[in-house]
Amino acid sequence: MTTMIRRVSIRAAALVALGLLAAGVLPLGSGPAFGQGAAQVCAARDGLLTQLERKYGEVPVAIGVTGGDGGGALIELLTAKDGMTWTIILTTPKGVSCLIASGEGWQPLAPVSTDPAV
Repeated sequence: MTTMIRRVSIRAAALVALGLLAAGVLPLGSGPAFGQGAAQVCAARDGLLTQLERKYGEVPVAIGVTGGDGGGALIELLTAKDGMTWTIILTTPKGVSCLIASGEGWQPLAPVSTDPAV
């Protein structure tokens, strides 16, 4: 049950991040990965995933596609098992991935029921 709650929570958090990105509240290039004039970090998706796993122990835990016409980008949330670090990457249809945001202390939220009987 805890694993299911964690999966739902991570998915919900990723959807919030996607919504913020789409609304422009979390614009591309914001967050620690791009702070204080740092260059945008982009690479081939496989290589970037390998680096994030080796350096931080982060693996993808949620994924979504932007746009509905099949030409959208892939957005992924990666977290370390211990929750100490997290990263959001965006991958173009051509396979180039860029860091969107990263941070520390990932906390999945407990799912909130929309059923009034609960």
